[in-house]
Amino acid sequence: MINYDTSFTYTCFDDYQSIVDVPVVRCLANGQLSHQAHCIPRSCHEHPPIILNGRRIFHSTKHGSIARYRCLPGYRIENMNLAKLTCQFGQWIPKQAPKCLPSKFFTCSLSCCFSFSKSNFNIVFCTNPGPLVNGHIYVILKDERISPAPIRSEFRSYIPNVAHGRTIDFECNPGYRLYGPSGLTCNHGRWMPSERPRCLFGK
Repeated sequence: MINYDTSFTYTCFDDYQSIVDVPVVRCLANGQLSHQAHCIPRSCHEHPPIILNGRRIFHSTKHGSIARYRCLPGYRIENMNLAKLTCQFGQWIPKQAPKCLPSKFFTCSLSCCFSFSKSNFNIVFCTNPGPLVNGHIYVILKDERISPAPIRSEFRSYIPNVAHGRTIDFECNPGYRLYGPSGLTCNHGRWMPSERPRCLFGK
């Protein structure tokens, strides 16, 4: 039994901390304890590390919190598996913060974008062609591991770019007629043919 107005302190194991700043429990006049002695996993006392040419996004430093990293335009994460850190028992894990390495971007027109990797192997993309008013866009996927025949899948508007060699098809809504090419192919960063189709009503 603990007498009124007496107190005791408690210590948490390594990697744990008290739920209050001062681990002192006091017996109050009503016979209740000021709080229950309780230990929780230790929070990270420091913010996640700052990186060059990038920014960190986090909302808490408590155990289990996640800090995500985004690179500035013209840079990319060296290893996407290391694009985030997690606070675990007072430490940000992994201990090595991600790195944003420069990527050279060259724009040849409004419809193309070139991205070059560190190994100097050219990876060429065409930018999102934009919506087809009164119609739909489909991307043609060729993967023999899935199907021996090409797969026609609806093109998602949030996809930023399309790789070299990919083909997209256009289809108008009922009551509309397609004017222009029925499809485009990404050819070394340019959509071919360059003409853009339109869906016109009842013509």
